[in-house]
Amino acid sequence: MAKIRTLSSHIVHSNPWYSIRHDEVVFSNGMPGNYYVLEREPYCVIIAEDAGRFLLIEEERYTTGSRVLDFPSGWVNPQEDPHAAALRELEEETGYRAAELKLLSAPYAYVGISRVRSYIFATVGGLELVGQKLEPSEDGLKAIWLTRQDIGARLKDNPEASGDVLKGLAAYDLFR
Repeated sequence: MAKIRTLSSHIVHSNPWYSIRHDEVVFSNGMPGNYYVLEREPYCVIIAEDAGRFLLIEEERYTTGSRVLDFPSGWVNPQEDPHAAALRELEEETGYRAAELKLLSAPYAYVGISRVRSYIFATVGGLELVGQKLEPSEDGLKAIWLTRQDIGARLKDNPEASGDVLKGLAAYDLFR
């Protein structure tokens, strides 16, 4: 099977958080086409479970104009190890420090537009409460513990959650 060939590639937008690349391509059937590709660092998602309850965050999201339910998560800084980023993000957003994390999966986050990876970790063992270290943009972020039933009830008919909640629970069930 023939692959898609790249004829040209250039950055059409760049900012401190991501870049958008435009590629002119020829598809395997010989037809010309275009791809716009999101380029940025990977991010980590942290699943913490204790006695049937999961640690999530609620946060105002400008992009949705609503308060969104999510697992603690964040970008991996350049040259930062995803494991170290996950430990850092868990503590910053929730105020909990994990003794150990286990990598569950590392799928592409937006497979249709990017090669960005999402490293999904689960905490192993207990958590120590040490206090949140929120960034100014995270004002109003709240850490909450919810059962699977609570999560399901909130998401059933309401798109208030990040897709990482569903992806994280699936990875937790499949690979824990």
